[in-house]
Amino acid sequence: MCRLMERFCGLLMIAGGLFLVGLPWILRFYFNFKGHAGMTLYVTMLVVLYVSGLCGMLILWQGKQILRNINASDPFTGDTAQRMRRIALLCLPVAAVYLLATILMPSMLVVLVGIVFLFLAALAAILAEVFLQAARFKQENDLTI
Repeated sequence: MCRLMERFCGLLMIAGGLFLVGLPWILRFYFNFKGHAGMTLYVTMLVVLYVSGLCGMLILWQGKQILRNINASDPFTGDTAQRMRRIALLCLPVAAVYLLATILMPSMLVVLVGIVFLFLAALAAILAEVFLQAARFKQENDLTI
């Protein structure tokens, strides 16, 4: 199952990369379709989507590497804990950008996304500490005969 998830992360990264490359044109098409003409809103949405897209792709990369460790039957390592910590840190810019974007795009959905990413950052940081403790216990156990 983890191998399938690892491949799915790879596919999502490819799709995300294609989306990020085409984002200015996709967003312009959306604005024309909806009838929005404001350049400030366009630039704000472009920045928010680029920051969240790039961080999302990096989070997927870290997740793929964690799944690779799990597939190698070695999930409790310092490497996995470090990757979880990176995921926590990558959630923070997304949360900050969405919470700051509420100034120009006042919407409860934008606030909610920012709060969800703050929650995910806290959760990933907690899991990083759990994985670090598990790695330490595993190392001590491996040294015990």
